[in-house]
Amino acid sequence: MHGFGALGVRKFTGILILIIGCLLAVPGWAQSKQNDDVYGAIAYSPLGGAYGYASAYRSRAEAEKRAVQECTARTDTGDCHALVWYANACGALATSAKAYGSGWGEDRSAAEYFALGECKKFDSECVVATWSCVANPEETAAELE
Repeated sequence: MHGFGALGVRKFTGILILIIGCLLAVPGWAQSKQNDDVYGAIAYSPLGGAYGYASAYRSRAEAEKRAVQECTARTDTGDCHALVWYANACGALATSAKAYGSGWGEDRSAAEYFALGECKKFDSECVVATWSCVANPEETAAELE
């Protein structure tokens, strides 16, 4: 039977410490990565046809709250609610006289595609009403009127 010997125990201990150190470092890295996320949201009022968006917030809750506030400032119907939220991505809202839909994606065109797809399930006359991006500093937000 072979034992570790003095040199083997040191190598084993060193490897074990390295493995434990790596395992302890991963949650810290994952947490710091999560904190780098930037959130956006779009809210909509089906009764008033108003919408609001929020970009560059540190949490989903903050972005949704701000989007609802922006929507509420545009209508007195009291039915604004967050439709879509996104982190490090883009969101869009498509509307028509009879329907609405929202979507998100890695870029503006993907978000618009999904929003139009959702809206057009109910009405073929849907158009993009607004979009917002927090993934690309060159794409920020726009109101299309």
